[in-house]
Amino acid sequence: MAWTEPPRTWSDGELVTASIMNAHVRDQLKTTPHLLAYKSANESLTSNTTLQNDDHLVFAMGANDVWHVQVGLHVSGGNDSNIKIAFTLPSGSMMLGTFSFNTSNAAAMFEWTASGTPQSPRSHIAGSYIWIPGTVQNGATPGNFQLQWAQDASQATALNVNKGSTIMGLKLA
Repeated sequence: MAWTEPPRTWSDGELVTASIMNAHVRDQLKTTPHLLAYKSANESLTSNTTLQNDDHLVFAMGANDVWHVQVGLHVSGGNDSNIKIAFTLPSGSMMLGTFSFNTSNAAAMFEWTASGTPQSPRSHIAGSYIWIPGTVQNGATPGNFQLQWAQDASQATALNVNKGSTIMGLKLA
């Protein structure tokens, strides 16, 4: 979906109908990036390597929707590089990726191309921020795009995904 017209020029006394407003306000605003999900509270895991759905970072996708998304995670805790991340969607495909460090402390590319498949980006700074951009294309079944996460290696110190983490998006089709 693209911006289809220049902004409408309105006339004094013009009757504004739902179809005019939908075409020139609602539908045009869909072509701008906007907040799809906001983490309103901290969430933590301790001694747990099983992927779980995040309590807040999820948004609904319609059948055959295509979105450009930007996932921003504020991660902290004992060893905040100790995280594995996956994304799920009902059907379709995704191509998300980020640069981070691998277990050998070398820069590496991490990609998410299949629903539910985890990756383990790492950081070398406390209170790290992980930014994951990409494109998600849903199939014929409506449903949710869902962030999942867990500790990469079990440890007694809590791993936190913090308030303020977001999913931003731009609907392409």
